[in-house]
Amino acid sequence: MSKRAEGQVWARAKALARSLSPAGEWRERLAATLLEVPDVVSSWVFTCPPGFPFAARGIVLPENAGRAVADLFLKRFVPTVERDELSARMAKRLGVKPYGGFEHVDPALAARARRELLAPIGAIDAIHAFLVVEKHQVVGWVSLCTRIPARAMLERAGAELGEVSRLVSRSLSQALRVAEDCGARAPRFDSVPNRPLSERETQVAQLVGQGLSDLNIAHRLRISEHTVAAHLRSVFHKLKLHGRAELAARAPLLRGAGFQGRNPGGAETHSR
Repeated sequence: MSKRAEGQVWARAKALARSLSPAGEWRERLAATLLEVPDVVSSWVFTCPPGFPFAARGIVLPENAGRAVADLFLKRFVPTVERDELSARMAKRLGVKPYGGFEHVDPALAARARRELLAPIGAIDAIHAFLVVEKHQVVGWVSLCTRIPARAMLERAGAELGEVSRLVSRSLSQALRVAEDCGARAPRFDSVPNRPLSERETQVAQLVGQGLSDLNIAHRLRISEHTVAAHLRSVFHKLKLHGRAELAARAPLLRGAGFQGRNPGGAETHSR
């Protein structure tokens, strides 16, 4: 692809970044455009409620690898990163500035991600940019999986990806303000209700936060899947949540937040 043709791809991406249409259609159009960038093997566009990446929705292209890769990423890697508050720290430090993700995570986790996420789709590296609104809250991210090293891709296309991310962040920020002015409220998960969970409910909730299935939780706690499901129904009722994604986002707040019981590993969790 010539320099001029590549420039036209980025121009279309910026135009999309300035606009908003129904979310699914908008994410798909932007991801499809970014997939045209030379040496990009797969493009990811995800959005989420402010500060709530566990509830992210998005698209990974090409479609033949998209669903499997996205599910693997959200179930195995996002919970690990979020428990360490890595995305929040990086979003605050980097904003929309693109970065090579594997330079900022534990080497073992990076090696696993390369092996499980990138190798199956023919990529060797990836670059990312957060979508950030006020107070450094993450509202999504854009990722490009590449067949060349991240450093080389950043040198060649980092400025363009950063501009796209900045424009998307501005568009999403404006959309959120309009929605709030109309009475809508994005979910906020910075506190927990006062209704205490039991020791077992706390264990189940924290294991959901680690991305475990009901079957795995049952095996870990030596109880039946039926019992796990019953505990989850009680947890959802007490915390006024509507699903596992919301619970996964709350799970880190259960540690030391007034819930008596033991962590799944056996350590005491004391109220403060």
